[in-house]
Amino acid sequence: MRMKRRLTLTITPKVSLRAKNFAQRRGISVSALVEHLLVEATGAETESKVEARTRPSFSNRWAGKFRLTEKNDVRSAQLKSKYGLESTGV
Repeated sequence: MRMKRRLTLTITPKVSLRAKNFAQRRGISVSALVEHLLVEATGAETESKVEARTRPSFSNRWAGKFRLTEKNDVRSAQLKSKYGLESTGV
């Protein structure tokens, strides 16, 4: 994976505030917003987009990594009953 580089931009305070608000409403950083806009403007594709397409999903990466432990409490019994889980004997 390539490291990201810092880039200093000089913009007016009004534009800075609008960019921060815009990014915050979308749940991203201003850096991610600027990168996205530059990718669109230049027609380039970032390495992270390529990695995101080839990287397995979160659930696929963690599938089978966790096991239920045997607990003899009411809550565990109710959850096992609700979701049809059987104890693994681990």
